[in-house]
Amino acid sequence: MIFDITGVSPTPIQLDTDQDGLPDWWEEQYFGGVTNANPVALCSNGVNTVKEAFIAGLDPNNPNDNFLVSISADTIRWTSISGRVYSVFWTSDLMQAFQPLETSIPWKQSSYSIGDFTDSSFFKIGVKLDGWQANP
Repeated sequence: MIFDITGVSPTPIQLDTDQDGLPDWWEEQYFGGVTNANPVALCSNGVNTVKEAFIAGLDPNNPNDNFLVSISADTIRWTSISGRVYSVFWTSDLMQAFQPLETSIPWKQSSYSIGDFTDSSFFKIGVKLDGWQANP
């Protein structure tokens, strides 16, 4: 199982004083100042970067906060967070590109039926912010 966390920048505009891709309110909340977060630093969960934590809706200071994904015989499930849009991708060979199965899944949905894929199938979940753009 592989998951992918990516970001998007449409609208509405939120203040990002240091232009690091993280809104000031979020940096203030989790790092105590609008210039204190390093978006490429590893969060305390040891898996995601600070920017990935923001995009996925995680607490970057909680070592137990992770983007959870599970798979059963025919369904893939993930932790869904308000304001995010999800995508499901598939490949049968990790040396090949992942192909989209479904894109633009609204945050209220937290699962996708994967049907009859073989045992040699690999999936990843894409997470994007729905309607956020930084503005200095």
